[in-house]
Parts: sequence; structure tokens; C-alpha cells
Amino acid sequence: MTIFKQFCCRAVPLATLLAIGTALTTALLSAQTFSTIYSFNGGSDGSWPCGGVITDGQGTVYASTQFGGGGNNAGTVIELPLGRWERVLHSFQISDGQNPCSALFRAANGDIYGTTEYGGSNSGGVLFRLSAGNFEVLHNFGASSDGAFPLAGVIADPIGNLYGTTAQGGAGACPGGCGTVYRVDGSGNETVLYSFHGADGAYPSAGLLRDTQGNLYGTTLAGGAHNTCQSGCGTVFKLDGSGQLTVLYSFMGGQDGWYITTGLVRDTSGNLYGTTAGGGRSSLGTIYEISNSGIESVLYSFNGDSDGQTPQDLFLAGDHTVYGAAYLGGGSCPPEGQFGCGTVFKFTKESGIIILHRFQGVNDGIYPLGPVIIDSNGFLYGATQYGPQGHCSTGGYGCGTLWKIFIGGSDY
Repeated sequence: MTIFKQFCCRAVPLATLLAIGTALTTALLSAQTFSTIYSFNGGSDGSWPCGGVITDGQGTVYASTQFGGGGNNAGTVIELPLGRWERVLHSFQISDGQNPCSALFRAANGDIYGTTEYGGSNSGGVLFRLSAGNFEVLHNFGASSDGAFPLAGVIADPIGNLYGTTAQGGAGACPGGCGTVYRVDGSGNETVLYSFHGADGAYPSAGLLRDTQGNLYGTTLAGGAHNTCQSGCGTVFKLDGSGQLTVLYSFMGGQDGWYITTGLVRDTSGNLYGTTAGGGRSSLGTIYEISNSGIESVLYSFNGDSDGQTPQDLFLAGDHTVYGAAYLGGGSCPPEGQFGCGTVFKFTKESGIIILHRFQGVNDGIYPLGPVIIDSNGFLYGATQYGPQGHCSTGGYGCGTLWKIFIGGSDY
């Protein structure tokens, strides 16, 4: 509308109109430009990134890999500065952690925090900190009832306490424990804030969300009030500052969804949004909403071929738009054929789903895994577990990629 108002009442040279049209076309085409920014080689740099990426706001990207590294194949944390070569910040040695597969967290002072699924002194995973290049284990999980196997990363409160979940351990009676919500202070002292017991949820595998009042929100893979799924279909929960847990929703295992491995995002009205790996009309996953009054609504059901399946964590842009990736689906893919290599998508209630990229496997990557993020310059970032095809010292379908899409504009 701005262009029409500017030129509606005076003659404009044809060359000027053509130049404007070319500029607009270029802007529209570049608004969803995909590029692979790094392909892992499977050696010292690592392989199988599965926790997405984070940025420092200046163009530097950080990620972890589940395998590879210096000798023990236990994983890495890497840094990819803008316009420079990748640098390994740490190679895990099993004794200090093994197989990181969660999102990293970067504090305001530049320190990077993360977890490993296994390893450490108790073999139950660790919480670690990288500060000015120095690596430190803050807590070793797996002792007594403190929790074990943190599959998710951590978040922080304003005074620097860290919060996360463990998939097992705790005081619950599930095999191996039903999992915990924990807090670790800056000195590494851990407090179990809550132990799950099954009916309230079990095996939390995703990170937490914290509101301004200090309430924590999260999901559990299993447990809950319904037994239509083996071990329960999962829950969405709220944990207040006094340690009181409220189950906001128990999944039923049908079209409402099941198998919740991802976390939540929250709009300014208090509505929660997330994804399920199963359920929906095609049993291939959903995007759901939990209203601030506790009503669950399925906003979208994935169908597999055109849009993807098994959606990952969402990124909320403003109050109305979410971005994410689907691990499978989206069309043909060399290793999986009809299952597809995965997609990147944008979703609004008004417009539905828009596919920003369909992975092909040969040059771009295979199976986007983990959360996506958007930086202040309008770039959407993520990672694929495999690919590109043949680009890996171990052969096969590749050791994974980091990618970005320019989506542009302050309102995305």
C-alpha cells in the first residue's frame, strides 16, 4: 500500500518501476532463503547435533553434538563465529559427561550451560558450564534420588539459579524413577523441587518455561490420568514456587496427541503452545494450545507427506506466530523414501501452516532435530541430525548440519 500511495498521482519512468519491481521480487525471494552454515565431519568436530543452536546476537552460533570429539566419541560443544572456521570448545571424555542432546543456554555474561544425557561420576549425566573457554561440571546426576539422565537443557532466573528436568530418578516408583524438576545454584548445589509419581506425569524429557512470578511450566513424555497409552500419554504441568504441582492437561492418546518430548512457549495472555510427536487426525503429531483456563485445543494435525511429521520444539515470535521443524515427512528423501527428510514451518491460527523448507538429504541435511530460534537480524536457525548425504568421515548419510533461513522483518 505504501508504494501505491507514493506513486498513484504522478508519472513514474518505466525504468524506475522495473527497478522497484525487481527489488520487491528480490526481497520476497530472499525472505525465505535457506543455507547450510556448517556440515559436521564426524571426527574431532562431532556428529549428530540434536539440541538445536543458540546465538550470541553478533552472528556467532553455538551447538552441541551427541557423538564425535577427541577420542571417546562422547560428543562436543562447538562455536561457529560469523565468517570464521568452526572451533571445538569442549570434547567430552565420559567422566565429565557423555552424549549432550539438549539445547544450550547462554547467560548474559557469555557463560554457556548445558547437560549431557549420560556420563559423569555417577553415569547419570551432568550439568556443565563453559566460562571464557574453561569447562566445569556443576553437578553430576544419578546419585540417590537427585534425578538421572537430563535430556533437556536449563533455563535461569534473574539471580542465576538454573532449572531443568531429569527423565528418570527421583522419589517416584516408576522403573528407574519417574523423573524430577531440579534447581542448581551458581555454586553447583542441587535441589530437587519435585519428583514425579506417574499419575502426575512421568519421564519429563523437555526443558522448562518460567513466568515472571517464578512458576515453572513443562511437559512429561508419559504418565497422567489416562492409560490408553503404555505408561500414560503424558501431561502438561505447572510447578509453583512452593513446590505445588498442578497438572494442566493429561493427554488421552487420540487426536489430542501423545508422546510429548518437546517443551512449551507462552504468549502474553498466558496461553501455552507445544507439539506432540503422535496423535492428531493422521497420528503424525500436532500443534496444540492450552488456554489459561486449562482447555486443550489441537490447532494443527500434521499429515506427513506435504507438511512433515513428528514436530519439534516451537519458537514463538510475538503473540501470533510460531516456527518449528518436523523431524520426518515433507516428501521424498534418499534414506527413508516415503517418510521424508523433514521440514521447517511457520504457523499462525489465521493462515495455518506455511512450509519454509523441505529437506532433500543430498545437500541440505536430513531430520531436523531440536528447537529453532530467531535472531534479531531475522534469521531462523536450527540443526539436522544427519546429512548432507555422503559428507561425513564415517560415511553413510552424513553427520549433521547447522542451517539458517532468512525470514526477514522485525515482525517475521
